Amino acid sequence: MLDISQAAYTKIERQQTKLSVERLYKIAEILEVEVAEILEIKTTNQLNQTNKDNATGYLQQIENFFNENKDQYEKIIAHYDKSLEQKDNLIASLNTQLEKYIG
Repeated sequence: MLDISQAAYTKIERQQTKLSVERLYKIAEILEVEVAEILEIKTTNQLNQTNKDNATGYLQQIENFFNENKDQYEKIIAHYDKSLEQKDNLIASLNTQLEKYIG
């Protein structure tokens, strides 16, 4: 559904290539969800700067935005790492089975 090859998909999973914004939007479209939902970002967070005197407040908003979403990013990374580990375990299991079959 993403119109990419298995090799391209594998490179994204292995972080050998970065997921493009366009592809992220395509994934959201396929799953029929908002991109913010995939990234678990609160859509109520807004970053606004009205004038130069408000620059400190603006930087504080950015820091707050990062800290509020840091846990979500860490969860995504942990989930990704767990998926990679499961893939590696599956490959090892299949290799063991293959060796028994061939050997």
